[in-house]
Amino acid sequence: MRPDEVARYHADRPGYELLDYAEVALPVYKVALRVMLLQHTPLTPMFEFVLKTIRIGIDTLDEIAACLGIPPEMVKSTLEGLHTSEEIEIVGGTDGPERFRLTRKGEKTTSSLERVRPEQQTIRLFFDGLTREPIDASAAVLLSGREAHDLGMTEIPALPNAKIEVSDIDLAAAGRILSRERTGEGKRDLLAIKEIERRQRLHTPAIAMVFQEVGGGDVELLFATETTMLDEHNRRFALAEGPRKTRLLAEFSKPAVSAQDSFSRKLQTLDRAIAAPAPSGRKRTLRAKAPAAEGTISAVTVHEHPLLLWDAIATASDRVLIICPWITDQVVDKPALASIEKMLKRGVRLFVGYGLDDNDRKKRKKVPEALQRLASEYEGFQLHDFGDTHEKVLIKDDAFVVEGSFNWLSFRGDPDRKLRHERSLKVTDPAFVEKEFALFEARFRAKGRRGGKSVEGDAE
Repeated sequence: MRPDEVARYHADRPGYELLDYAEVALPVYKVALRVMLLQHTPLTPMFEFVLKTIRIGIDTLDEIAACLGIPPEMVKSTLEGLHTSEEIEIVGGTDGPERFRLTRKGEKTTSSLERVRPEQQTIRLFFDGLTREPIDASAAVLLSGREAHDLGMTEIPALPNAKIEVSDIDLAAAGRILSRERTGEGKRDLLAIKEIERRQRLHTPAIAMVFQEVGGGDVELLFATETTMLDEHNRRFALAEGPRKTRLLAEFSKPAVSAQDSFSRKLQTLDRAIAAPAPSGRKRTLRAKAPAAEGTISAVTVHEHPLLLWDAIATASDRVLIICPWITDQVVDKPALASIEKMLKRGVRLFVGYGLDDNDRKKRKKVPEALQRLASEYEGFQLHDFGDTHEKVLIKDDAFVVEGSFNWLSFRGDPDRKLRHERSLKVTDPAFVEKEFALFEARFRAKGRRGGKSVEGDAE
């Protein structure tokens, strides 16, 4: 599930409204422990048969060899091993042959058909930084701090921000995790933890959601992963105190957000506005954060670009301007054309500039003919081959301008495909937006309106 879908799933909370959400990285510690284990290993057939013959009273070397039908030398070697491990003891032997009997340990070994011996090892376990409990991380996505930062995630600090110590570790819980992780290595009981040799802080992805009581009451920060609300994490976070938690709440909570601008309300508005299916055939969903203050600049990640594009086409009231080098039918497909025509019928002006000459005519493909037909049919649609542009620009009304590296009309930015790094800046200052639009509109005027004519552009 995408982050916006996770937020939608958990948005219904009676008495509260979801103001905002963000991708976060929850703390996880990878810890190397020096421990004492009790190793259980199955008995070899030779040890099993010798122990069982001794238990029924066949207790000399020659008697055991004759009973089992094996050479005395093999029996002698086995008896020496069992004596060394204190599973048998020698009785008699002064006036006759040595006799053997099982010790208490040998009785247990014979009954369980496994040998038990203590050993020291260094093992690896993972601990949750909020619950401070050992966890099974075999199926978890674990990120370094740098990886979490590069993905735009906010790091959640461990609360309390103290190192994991031996005294913090629940021996029984750690033993259960160890048993699950080492199912193919035989049974091992965790007897004691001697010391922590090293610690490494990692992170696991989650979604943080800011809820506020209806009517402007208390604000809460809750964590979730896909369809699971992390109740224990939320309880521990609610009980935590200190400046790190205060700063985190201040970062996520925006006092200026009113109920009408909440995430829940804005999602309802966008769902009504974006009724047409997305070009991929899926319903569009937007990461709808509270409106930024005028004049702010924010970064746009790769998968957020298509959401901005189709939101602009669905909700613009005056104009949409798109500049990009290439146009392909992978993006401008039938559903996309239907959305564009619906916008044009509302009287919204559309400016599309494209085209980059690089002297490689073999790569050139025609702009989708259906898009050219729309340009010839609607007076408010200007479609021009600039022939010299490598710019990537999106302008909606005077609401925002986005400029960066994303090819708006030739790259889908599908989150289900392999990640491709693209990044842009979004500016919401109306004066700056108007200035940028005026610069590009002048180029359209200089070019002259061209509609319905077959023009070529490079395919990406």
